[in-house]
Amino acid sequence: MASVALIGCGTDSSVDPDVAAFRTSAGATSTTEWSARYRLDTTDQKTAATVDVARVPDQLRLDVTTAEGVATNMSGTKGSISCQTSPGKAAVCVQAAGPGQTPPAALDPALRSVLANTLPAIAAGRADVQFLGPSDNAKFPDATCARVSGNDVAAGVYCLFSDGIPASANFPSGSISFVKRLPAPAATAFDPPASPRPR
Repeated sequence: MASVALIGCGTDSSVDPDVAAFRTSAGATSTTEWSARYRLDTTDQKTAATVDVARVPDQLRLDVTTAEGVATNMSGTKGSISCQTSPGKAAVCVQAAGPGQTPPAALDPALRSVLANTLPAIAAGRADVQFLGPSDNAKFPDATCARVSGNDVAAGVYCLFSDGIPASANFPSGSISFVKRLPAPAATAFDPPASPRPR
């Protein structure tokens, strides 16, 4: 990937068509309905993990699966809800934060911030974007990448398909890599697996 353009916060991204297109793709990530599976690697991770992402406007669900079970995080109109499902046991959910509130760090996965905060910040021009060009990963020939930095964003390298779905992302606490697309989120996708109890 070769660097071809650098556009900072608060500038007109239309000056460079590649940066403008990347910002548009980033915006589609949170304004369209989609679902996909990723490999998840974190800096403190001891076991392999996959994460299923379900996204509709104003709502996001993450299901992180490891050998120890499934950790679910949902954020949107009902606030932030965190759940844990262990093999052979019923799910346990907690109301991590109310609508419009930020959950405590222990109940706020970094990937939620990447998808719910950083990508919208890219789209809105609130992040510095250094366009890098097409992905050098042969698995994602139609994805384009950019190095992202700025205040209140997860700095790193983000690669997006043209419709905005992330192909890969490297951020301070880890990385994700696209595995496959999943069916569009069902109407019940944002119902927690158990009634959340107060934190």
